[in-house]
Amino acid sequence: MKKIVVVSGTNRPSSRSLHLANHLTRLYTGLGAHATLLDLVKLPPEVFLPSVYSEKPESLLPWTQSVLESDGMVLV
Repeated sequence: MKKIVVVSGTNRPSSRSLHLANHLTRLYTGLGAHATLLDLVKLPPEVFLPSVYSEKPESLLPWTQSVLESDGMVLV
C-alpha cells in the first residue's frame, strides 16, 4: 500500500486549500492508498522560532516522519 501525505499549504483555518486537501485525502484512501493529511493549522508554534534551524523541536518529529516515510506528497 502506497503512503501519500497531503499537505494543506496554508495555516488559515477553514481555507479552501484545507477543504481540497481533505477531499484528496479521502480520494487517495478510496483508491487504496494510506493517505495522511498534514494541516498547517496544527503545526506546533515552536517550529517558527529561529532556534529551529539548529535544533528541531520534539513536537515536529511526527510531521517530519510522515513526510520521510511517505511514497509521495501532494501540496495543495
